[in-house]
Amino acid sequence: MSHAGLAGARRSLVAEQPRLRWRLIDVGPDTELSQLISELAVPGAFSPDHTDEVILRNGSRWALVVGRTLPQRLETMAQAHQLTDPEANFTIDIPKSRILSDLGWRRCPRRKPGAGEVELRMQVVGLNYKDAIKVVGLLGKKELEGTHFGTELGMEGVGIVTRIGPGVDGFHIGDVVTTAAQGMLVRYQIADAALCIKVPSSSDSRFRPEFCTSMTAFITAEYALLELARVKPGETVLIHGAAGGVGQAAIQIAKLCGAEVIGTASTNERRSFALASGADYMIDSRSLNFVDDVRELTHGRGVDVIISSAPGEILRHNFEAVVEFGRIVEVGKADIYGNSSLDMAVLDKNLSYFQIDMDRFMAWDPDACLKLEAEIYHKFASGIYQPLPVEVFDAADIGRASKKCSAPAGPVASRFVSSTTRHR
Repeated sequence: MSHAGLAGARRSLVAEQPRLRWRLIDVGPDTELSQLISELAVPGAFSPDHTDEVILRNGSRWALVVGRTLPQRLETMAQAHQLTDPEANFTIDIPKSRILSDLGWRRCPRRKPGAGEVELRMQVVGLNYKDAIKVVGLLGKKELEGTHFGTELGMEGVGIVTRIGPGVDGFHIGDVVTTAAQGMLVRYQIADAALCIKVPSSSDSRFRPEFCTSMTAFITAEYALLELARVKPGETVLIHGAAGGVGQAAIQIAKLCGAEVIGTASTNERRSFALASGADYMIDSRSLNFVDDVRELTHGRGVDVIISSAPGEILRHNFEAVVEFGRIVEVGKADIYGNSSLDMAVLDKNLSYFQIDMDRFMAWDPDACLKLEAEIYHKFASGIYQPLPVEVFDAADIGRASKKCSAPAGPVASRFVSSTTRHR
């Protein structure tokens, strides 16, 4: 340890001046001069064993030998192995490359639930656009400060209670629950029991993945339209990104409130899909002339409510499309993360402008958020709301699933019911 600084300096010199071929020969009081001269006289400095750090003690020569290079070691660590033990645990492994297709699983410990906790055997976990941009590094700790899930992947999941910790009431082994606990992309999750909701026993298909993967979209849309915008029958609602998850949920809720819906989408296919989902009119989301289109459809009046996820100039044009005493709810965050500016003059028509982030809502008031989630789950089970169509991938296809949700489209789910998978 006393020579650590000297060894580190030598390695830095090698990196900065490789042609000089710096060596470190560590000698002790008993090292014979002949042995040192012999070491210094080795032809080519690194021959015959390519050693550049040598220790001479008691007539012996000790040398560091690299068994495997770093790339070789990383390659070994990245090799996948079949996991057949149904009791073994594995969790999501985010690659250093930050490439979605490189996502995989790694084996991890399975601990006992502590006080107030339950263990869940995860069945389905929903993935969305936010998860994908976390993986690629566009959302980090700075942007996610103050949120419930932070940098962890997955915001909605369903599991079966397999073990119960001390002090937990209201749950039994075998119960099916939704979970809002962090770190749900794992086979066996230890969850705070207070963040779990028992699935209604009257539900016909308790594992329907679309129930799970529709939750975040419907919580966002319902809170935006009913709590913030307070949409009324006969009003007109403009929904940007109407073919996406929140957009589809917002269409259902607005129509149930008796509102007329104008949606935006980027392609003819997506516009047709939104019309089939219940929108009354669809316009091109990529056109900055959407204000003219809205005025034409509303006979020059404008809309009462806007659900917006569109950044930049479209966000600013929203204030031209809304009527006096209109309400705009921002569910996107690109301009917030970018700290974009907004002229206050646009508010000078008795407007209400809201921004909602359900991840922060969960961190601020988890009880209210979970109550809303339970109500929405009952609305799914009773048929009031129709869950959104979802594309389901096996756990082994987690890379493909993440790539699929990297485009803001419909929900994606990863299913954990297989007894085998591959892990690193």
